[in-house]
Amino acid sequence: MPVYDSLAFVNNRGGSGKSFLVSQLAAQTALSHPDKKVLIVDFSLYSDNSVIYMGGTVRDTPISQSRGRVNTVNHTTADTRACGMIRDLLTSIAEPEVPEPAEVPRPTSRGLFGNLFGAWFVRPAQPVVADADMAEPPVDIMKYATHVNPINPLIPENVYLVASAGSVDWGSQNTGRDGDGSAEIPFWARRTDDDWWPLAKALKEALERLDGEWIVIFDTDHLAASPLTKLALGTAKGSVIPASINEADLQRLFEDDAEQALFTNVMVPMQNAGQLGGPLRHVIITRVVSNGNQESETPNGIPSPCKMATATAKACDFVLETFREMANSHDTEAPIANESTLTSYSKTLKKIFVGDGDDDIAVARLFAQKAFTTFKAIPDTIANTTSRFGAPFAIMTGQEDFAQAANVSKPVLEAVQHDIKFVADRILPPTS
Repeated sequence: MPVYDSLAFVNNRGGSGKSFLVSQLAAQTALSHPDKKVLIVDFSLYSDNSVIYMGGTVRDTPISQSRGRVNTVNHTTADTRACGMIRDLLTSIAEPEVPEPAEVPRPTSRGLFGNLFGAWFVRPAQPVVADADMAEPPVDIMKYATHVNPINPLIPENVYLVASAGSVDWGSQNTGRDGDGSAEIPFWARRTDDDWWPLAKALKEALERLDGEWIVIFDTDHLAASPLTKLALGTAKGSVIPASINEADLQRLFEDDAEQALFTNVMVPMQNAGQLGGPLRHVIITRVVSNGNQESETPNGIPSPCKMATATAKACDFVLETFREMANSHDTEAPIANESTLTSYSKTLKKIFVGDGDDDIAVARLFAQKAFTTFKAIPDTIANTTSRFGAPFAIMTGQEDFAQAANVSKPVLEAVQHDIKFVADRILPPTS
């Protein structure tokens, strides 16, 4: 049965709120869609959501592993986590025809083992089996989808997780290309090859073979040009960007000295190559300053679950206008250096922003109401409570011992729960 929906949360800035929002919105989505199953695919090299959902960041001692990491390692193996899923998918893909070597070999990210991910991910070639009954069965995602609730009862019953274990899975001992743990190009920096693209198609097909209706949510990290982020963007039906009102952070989406700019270095080339799984679905402007819990709109029409300070509302509209300006640069009459390049770039951005739908980016209010929302700043003492104990806000009652210890009052909790549901319902409206 086709996947009901799938989204990749992406941004090339660390601390933008990707993993936090995935952890909160996945749980709320599970509650709002009780007839569906929610699958979190943890493609973050830091594996934050695996830690949170498998028990939280709480530790027995300051130097011990977190409870969530311990549970991840104890209840899964490398063969049943995200890295094992990728390895099995790679094995299932027919080996492409290898061209004749050039006179001067050109090093690529494929390395000695013909693979972008590393030596651990490459299994010996399997003999071709003529008898279809004896052939390897197609990759079953349920082999890697851990049912979380039996491990962490605070997670809704219909949530599953393709877990990762941080450096245990993505360290050089696995991603090294020569088999001894060394990697002349770090895994996250291997961004020149398109070896991930057949893998994205194989992953999408595997997800479509799942029984029942599923909502798939990919978590990524700030290394936007890494193979894992591209794999998420190439597989998901759409993307969500947690954005900041900080102008420097916003600019990094379009220009980054490390060539990790989400749009310029990743999504625009993918769109031009026909590799982007879907358009930008939503921009969530995070950490906005709130003056109250009443729902509101910015002057240009961005819906918000809270009442914003005037300056904050204007700053949110600046984010909206930045997106619109970048996508409409080819319409300007001002002289532009390298105008043909800018025109092509802007047209591609517009395609990413609006997909195949109406060109509503031309009208600020239409674009705002379709693709933007806000999420207010939450004090660290409260936010840390949910990650520390593996308890998404959506399921908390305020009566839990850890909630009371952190002084999470009922009014504060209800306000946060309202905001999370507001955002979740805009991204994935509940079924009637």
